[in-house]
Amino acid sequence: EVKEETGIEVISFKLVLNEILPSSGCHRGHANHNWFVYQITRWCGEERNEEPEKHIFVQFLGEREIKDWVKRSEYDPVWFREILPRLGI
Repeated sequence: EVKEETGIEVISFKLVLNEILPSSGCHRGHANHNWFVYQITRWCGEERNEEPEKHIFVQFLGEREIKDWVKRSEYDPVWFREILPRLGI
């Protein structure tokens, strides 16, 4: 799935968050979503969004870039309210 959507092949990763969190304006009307957030530590291939019409929100960021991204408010609010604080970012 990762390679199909991002162009990269994951070599090593770790699960950093798996929680059911409240949704914010889900277009399907769900009150909560089960989030799985992974840290990819090694990969091969060129990073890119292979399905921009399906995933306008795919980005490849380091911790510093994540902080800058949050400052620019280019995120789903659940990332700022719930996910990033749980990850200590």
